[in-house]
Parts: sequence; C-alpha cells; structure tokens
Amino acid sequence: NKSSVGNKKVELTEEQIILLKLSENDIQNGNLISQSELDKKRFEMAKRVVVWTITASKQRREILRYCAQKNDSTLYAEKLIKLIKVQIHIISKNPNAFKPTIFEDVRV
Repeated sequence: NKSSVGNKKVELTEEQIILLKLSENDIQNGNLISQSELDKKRFEMAKRVVVWTITASKQRREILRYCAQKNDSTLYAEKLIKLIKVQIHIISKNPNAFKPTIFEDVRV
C-alpha cells in the first residue's frame, strides 16, 4: 500500500487502491479510450450545457415563490423543479429539436 515519489513514501488510501485495481482491470480487458476520443466526448458534453438567462432565472424563481405562497407549501414548487430538470435533460440530449433564434447556438 505504499508508493514512492522520489525518496518520499506515500501511503495510499483504500479508495486509491480500489481505483488503481479498477484501472488495471480496464487495461487488461481492453476497456480503453484514446485521448482524441475522450477530448471529443468532453467537447460534445460541453456543447450541451443549458444556460439560463438572468431574466429566465428571475422568472423561474418568482414562479416558484408564487407557487409556494399560493399553496402555502413548497410541494408544488418542488414538483415544478423536478419537471424543469426533466425538460433540461431532454433539451441537453436533443438540442437541435428546438426552434433556433437569431442568436448563434441559442434555441427556444
């Protein structure tokens, strides 16, 4: 459970040992990805970020606040938050399924 860095010995944690063993298994089983493939996947994931405008964030906050006050409970607001998360997931997986705007890479 020890590794040396220069002349300095470093004690590995249980988690680090497990991760190293998992990595070794992946290498032995051929579960590898090239750096260029990894970069491409990271780029694709980065492209699929849903960004809220300041106005949209304020409106969402006000809607949730209104729901909580109107119903004297946060239950409905919490349900809305879950629905919004589902929609964001759908948007991030299918970004071209929505109407383009005059702004580059912005859809509604």
